[in-house]
Amino acid sequence: MHVFRLFALFCLSLCAFVASASPLLTPLTSDQGLTQGAVQKLFIDRQGFLWVATANGLNLYDGTEVRQFLPSGNSFQDLSIVQLLEDDQQRFWVGASNAGVVPSR
Repeated sequence: MHVFRLFALFCLSLCAFVASASPLLTPLTSDQGLTQGAVQKLFIDRQGFLWVATANGLNLYDGTEVRQFLPSGNSFQDLSIVQLLEDDQQRFWVGASNAGVVPSR
């Protein structure tokens, strides 16, 4: 009986600790700068950046902030992004069903 009480006290303490801990993951939403909350594709490049494709554009998350990525004069808005790829030369490519393959950097 004594062991059961110690075990129950341990479990309650553990539950209280877990409940008070901050979350390991923080959601990325349009409030943090995404072009839209509904995500179509995710890709992590070789530098560790997270690329997020939505119906309204392409976003880059560097671990601290979300940036909308718009390469020299082109816009990824209105593209239906279906694939994100990085080649051996670390070039990043965007595949869109309505525009083909587009280099992004």
